[in-house]
Formats: sequence, C-alpha cells, structure tokens
Amino acid sequence: FEYLDNTYGFGTACNRGAEKAKGDILLFLNPDTLITGNIFKEIISNLKEDNRNAVIGPYTSNGNFLFDFCAGYYINLLFEILNIAFLGRHLEAFIVSMEKKFLKRNKFKVGWVLGAALFIKKEVFFKVNGFDQNFFMFFEEMDLCKRVNRLGYNILYCPTLKLKHQGGASAKKDYEFFTYIFYKSKFIYIKKHFHGVIKNIFTVVLFMQAAAQILLWSILYIFNKKKSEGKIRGFLHFSRILFKNG
Repeated sequence: FEYLDNTYGFGTACNRGAEKAKGDILLFLNPDTLITGNIFKEIISNLKEDNRNAVIGPYTSNGNFLFDFCAGYYINLLFEILNIAFLGRHLEAFIVSMEKKFLKRNKFKVGWVLGAALFIKKEVFFKVNGFDQNFFMFFEEMDLCKRVNRLGYNILYCPTLKLKHQGGASAKKDYEFFTYIFYKSKFIYIKKHFHGVIKNIFTVVLFMQAAAQILLWSILYIFNKKKSEGKIRGFLHFSRILFKNG
C-alpha cells in the first residue's frame, strides 16, 4: 500500500494488510529493511513460550548509532523536558543500550518496539483494533504497544536478532511535511493518553521543543539551506496547530 500520497497513513495501510493475512503472527516490515539471517524461528519461539508475550521487535539499524533507538519506555515528562535540549530520546536509547550490554539479555520487556519490524500475535492485534488510524505516520507503534500492554501482554525487545534498516528514507523526501507529521503524531499520542494538568504541561513542553528546534535549524541554515528551511517551516506549522488545539 502506498501511504505517502496523503491518502492512506501507515496504520491504515497496515490494518488493511492485516485483514488479508492468514497466519497467526503478523509482521509489519518497512520497505527500507533487509533481513540478512533467519530470525523467524526464534521470534516465533519467544512469542509461543509465554501466552503473555504478544509483541516482539528485533534490532533494526544500519549500525551508525552509538545508542540503541530500536525500543523504549513510552513518552514521559522527564524525557520530553530533556528533549528541549535534544537529550531525552538519547537518554532513553542509552538506557536500552545499557540494559542490553551490561545485563546481556537476548530479550527483555520494554514499552514499545520500532514499527520498522514489528511482530505481533494476530489475535492480540485485532483484540486492540489494530493501529489507530488517527496517526498518519510516527508514534502509531508506541500507541499500539501501550494498548497491548494495558491488556496485560508483554512487549519484548530482542537485540540479538538483527536486520538492517536504512531509516529516514521517507523523511528526506520532504523535511517540512515529515517534521510536521512527527510532532503532530506526538501531540495526538499525548492528547490520547494524558489528560488535565499533565496534558497541559506536555503541551507547553512541546512548544518549547519546537522553539528550540527553530533556533537550532536557524543556526544550521548556513550549512544546509534546504533541510533547515524545511525543518523551520515544519516546526512553525506545528506550532500554529499546537497553539490552536492545545
């Protein structure tokens, strides 16, 4: 399914594909991935060893990152406040990396796994009504994992099972659009899972993140005019939507 033409979002396309799937386990796999080994046997074994295991994600990276960005622990205020200074997501990735390297686990529980390669039991996927189609792109896997976890199922990350993921291929097509969509999806997630004062605090933090990003890309303008212009327009667009709907 083509979801980059503003007709179908990623979640909508995946839901349609899942309806036609015949197996007991669904795999949602990005087109810019390459499976270089037989990871399926162990994935299936891990899902079947405990009825509570419902979602599994392998290590999906091109190997260019120091920390592990393939899994995480849900959005929270600490990470989002640190993201004003561009540190929150890196702290989360650092924690995942430490759990992987020092505890030497071949699998462990997380809050979410990257949607670039996400395995889920078909029964559980339909039990939570699949992906939320309000997300056009980004954060739909985090939302899915959160709803699955709320039903008492486990989300597992298997860092020893690896595949190559180029990453960012779609975003490079239109920096403005994908910057706007990323932060809009984050805001949709926050509005869905947080309420009252906490939601309002998150909204203020998102404003501060957008302002910090606009400042950063204004400084970087001399090094990459095209990307900076796209990023700034995307954040300005998001800021207007956030001000209107926050």
